Amino acid sequence: MTIFTMAVFTTFEVVMRYFFNKPTVWVTETTGYLLIMTTVFASVYTLYWRGHINIVLVFKHLSSRTQIILGIATGALAVMFVAALVWQGWIMTAEAYQQGGKHIGDMFVPQWVTFQLIPLGGVLLGLELLRQLYENLTLLGGK
Repeated sequence: MTIFTMAVFTTFEVVMRYFFNKPTVWVTETTGYLLIMTTVFASVYTLYWRGHINIVLVFKHLSSRTQIILGIATGALAVMFVAALVWQGWIMTAEAYQQGGKHIGDMFVPQWVTFQLIPLGGVLLGLELLRQLYENLTLLGGK
């Protein structure tokens, strides 16, 4: 839905700019924020469906038990990375909030508003990674 909304907004901007010579202030920034949100939530959705790129050249030739163990190892590493992302994203957001006056673009949106998408997206990614890690541990226990 956000991609459709961005397309509508961009079309509106083109019409306003080129046919009426009245460009808008809000379209570019709004579509940028929608793009960030789309990227954050699409990455979690893709992880849920296990749609991220995998190198299967060797992986597919391993036993299912070894595949599960590798899934646990990579999942644990990913959780640690996401934990660092959330922590640093939270620090960055808090600092931007404390500074208060810095705004991005012509719409005067405070930086912390957009920065908060980093820890939010990280938390969502982390929850999905933990779910998959639990699933792999359960599978390993059954093998």
